[in-house]
Amino acid sequence: MHRRFKAWMDSKRHSRQRIPWDPEMPCLPNPRLYALTPSPSQEQITKLAETVPFFRLPLELRRKILIHAFGNRTVHMDLVLTHPLREPLNVDTSHRSIDPKYRFCGGGRGAEHLYPYTQQNLGLDTSQPKCWQWRGCVCHRLLPPEYKITVKFPHYAKPGDDRCCDGWGTHCRVWTRKHGRSDSCWIGVMGWLLTCHQAYAEGIEILYGTNIIHISSKPLLTNLSTLVLPQRLSIMTSLEIVFSLDNHERQSKAVPNQQELDNGLLILDTYFPHLLSLHLGLRLNLPIVEETEWEIKRKPAYLQGILQSVDAFVKRRSDLPHLDHFRDAFLLSMSESAYKDFKTDVQNDSRHHFKFEGVQVWRHLASEPLVLDDEGEIVNATVDNGYWIWGDFEDRDIPEPPRLPDPRPYTLTPSASMEQLVQSKQTTLFFQMLPPEIRRRILIEAFGDQTVHMDLTYDHPPAQGDKDKLAHALIQVWSSGVDKSRPKCWYWRRCTCHRVPPPWDCSWARGYSMTAVANDECCVGLAHCCRMWTNNGKKLYWCWIGAMGWLLTCRQAYAEGIDVLYSTNTIHISSATLLADLPAYIVPQRLSAITSLEIIWLVDSDYRSGKNVAREKDLNTILLILDNHFPSLKRLNLALKLGLPKDAPAQLEHLFEILDGFFIRHLSDRMREPFAVSISYVAYKGFGREIVRAQGYKGQVFHWQIWRFFGGEYALPQVPWSGDYFDTTPGARFNNGYWIYPGEVNDPRWKEREQDSRA
Repeated sequence: MHRRFKAWMDSKRHSRQRIPWDPEMPCLPNPRLYALTPSPSQEQITKLAETVPFFRLPLELRRKILIHAFGNRTVHMDLVLTHPLREPLNVDTSHRSIDPKYRFCGGGRGAEHLYPYTQQNLGLDTSQPKCWQWRGCVCHRLLPPEYKITVKFPHYAKPGDDRCCDGWGTHCRVWTRKHGRSDSCWIGVMGWLLTCHQAYAEGIEILYGTNIIHISSKPLLTNLSTLVLPQRLSIMTSLEIVFSLDNHERQSKAVPNQQELDNGLLILDTYFPHLLSLHLGLRLNLPIVEETEWEIKRKPAYLQGILQSVDAFVKRRSDLPHLDHFRDAFLLSMSESAYKDFKTDVQNDSRHHFKFEGVQVWRHLASEPLVLDDEGEIVNATVDNGYWIWGDFEDRDIPEPPRLPDPRPYTLTPSASMEQLVQSKQTTLFFQMLPPEIRRRILIEAFGDQTVHMDLTYDHPPAQGDKDKLAHALIQVWSSGVDKSRPKCWYWRRCTCHRVPPPWDCSWARGYSMTAVANDECCVGLAHCCRMWTNNGKKLYWCWIGAMGWLLTCRQAYAEGIDVLYSTNTIHISSATLLADLPAYIVPQRLSAITSLEIIWLVDSDYRSGKNVAREKDLNTILLILDNHFPSLKRLNLALKLGLPKDAPAQLEHLFEILDGFFIRHLSDRMREPFAVSISYVAYKGFGREIVRAQGYKGQVFHWQIWRFFGGEYALPQVPWSGDYFDTTPGARFNNGYWIYPGEVNDPRWKEREQDSRA
């Protein structure tokens, strides 16, 4: 009876869960309504030449111009199922501005490719359902052709390593500097194609016929005939293709799915008959056996089957009359761990030649033996009798973080009916009979009114420390807080913050700089005030908040406890992954309940006119996040980690002007303390020195906090080391300014400054 009842309950529960359906692909209409590029008549061509100056030029000259404009590149063409991109804003200061000079900073870091459409900069609108989208851009994975990168460089990025469509173009800055414009991540062809039929006909041939097309989308490859016109596919001559192959275990080895590879190679034979150049990247996703500090050890790969399939493919391209022969040698790249297994298997095989100490291997398919010249180069290697095999870095790929289910199967905290509340009081022995305000006070005393960490990180799991050594959260400090013998994974970092001393301990002078948010190391076991959170030797305030037991008791306990947890605690967040897409990890009603935050955020800088100029767009990004997701915010301590490329003064006034407007929007009569912002110590030294000089102070007194009024004026505490900064600062009020203080201590001379200021 019990088993049948359980089976019945499981079937009912699963039947209530909604099954998400993927939307239909944007296939070509069948039949097509009309031909998009009809052959122009002689009369139309003559009329174009008379009215449009460009078409008076000879055809070969027009072709050269079009190739220079949007040809001879590597371009991405992918179809993905994901959330739609956010619309750019027509606001200069926005990180999603439609003006290229504001949305692309050209600093050279990979994350700026395709800016602003990167995951770090809110490119995806997760509030809208997923849909099929075309992804296209210029590939900046490689350096421009004039750099002549050869196989001597083992860090040459292969197609399987490419992350351009995710916003990571490794050499984006080099291409931008070369072309001298800030929008070179996009090929920019649509304006020309929409001009007229003749422009479309000539331009589309250049686009598909002269560029290297990079395709890594499995849905696109398996549905090519319904998504791309056959005449477009037939004129493609150069491809970079990425296949992701599943694998199964056989005799303690991972065997890639050969049938998937054969199907993919058949697609290439069917739809791309005129290929002259092909680089095929294989993502094998081999299971992880062990992950150390220096390398990832994966299960050995059995590659004989897939290599035989590739051998047959190369021979077909040279033997079948309806397929063009390769002009360039075929390139095959595979995951680094599989490549190492391959080199081990063939190191004594005379049919394989190792070049540049194994950076690439030539696999010889001809019956005659390999012949080498005096310099070790292969004399009898041709595109018809072999191909090159490389290794890439795909083993270092990071999996997707754990997001909330979309759609959610059920509501976790439905509103309780009056009947349920009455029944709850009758069945609960004691707690529910108390008045709501008493219950709330008890819950706040249990796990409220503290600072708690909430971060999502990809790293080795935490290393458990020794209880007797009083390590914070039992984390081993000596190992940076992680267990490197276990593989990396996504996990939530959470503990009570013991960076700040408890309210009853008066041994420390109160001030932001003494316990700077940017210097918090609780999650790696370094909490300097952990011992202070005891009372007569008893750990009344442990390193964990300990709320899960209560939250799992019943729905009523969850509803009351979760509100106390989010609304009364100060939430400390330093994870950019979490902040960039908050609704994907935390339900909106929890975010709207948060009233107090500590945030760590990176603001990069550009070196211009002898100064490190902080980037407005980086600051606007985090302020937009706070505006959109934290409507109840009453307290904020924002730590800005400034990236300073040069040893030069920092220009920060424009950042404070932006912060003025943000803080004014969030002023409230219920504020518990003023807002606060920290900047890197090196930048604060120069900034504070200018303020002290402008205020007419003399001597070597170093002010660890400076009050900024919303109008742009500054005030200094009268007694810098009293700890009572607010009351000793003339004119300071909760509603007329905020604190600026030094945060990240990245200058070894800061201790000398501290000693001088105390003297």
